[in-house]
Amino acid sequence: MASEPEALPGARIIKSNRVRTVAHVPGSGGREALYVKRFRAVKSNAPLAWRFKGTPARREWDALRRFRSAGLDCPEPVILGEARDSWGLPQAAVLATKEIAGCEEISVAVDRLRAAGDLGGSERLTHDLARIAWTIFQAGGNHPDMHLGNFLVRPDGGVVTLDLHSVRLSDRPVPAWLRRRRL
Repeated sequence: MASEPEALPGARIIKSNRVRTVAHVPGSGGREALYVKRFRAVKSNAPLAWRFKGTPARREWDALRRFRSAGLDCPEPVILGEARDSWGLPQAAVLATKEIAGCEEISVAVDRLRAAGDLGGSERLTHDLARIAWTIFQAGGNHPDMHLGNFLVRPDGGVVTLDLHSVRLSDRPVPAWLRRRRL
């Protein structure tokens, strides 16, 4: 799976660039659908950097587990795989998470709410985003890539947090100066 998750039966590419490929793999035989991310070490120093700070898949795995235990609605991580060379340096990594079905991008949800004249719904989403950011910071998550594309809205209106591979975790809450910078 670490070499080509997008080649799995029924897989559909969601996003692909030099660094990462994201594939949706439908469930079968009673199994749930998954999102599978494959990270590649494209820079020459990436394997060494990954050796010390962890692969993006490992960092996202750890962040998902921590934030889920802190009460955030995040995908459930189910598979973590890392391919290493003969020196033990990571060359590629894979993370699979369970699909949260029926969600829409937060920008689409906001546009839909505004078109319907539901300003209270937009306010609720803004409040939810503020709560999510606070929870991430209090759980020791320094998230340098927090943007609207990393959030989905469930059919019931709840907000799901995604794409946590760039989060750096600490044992202490993020200090106020850094929270302001990230926001």
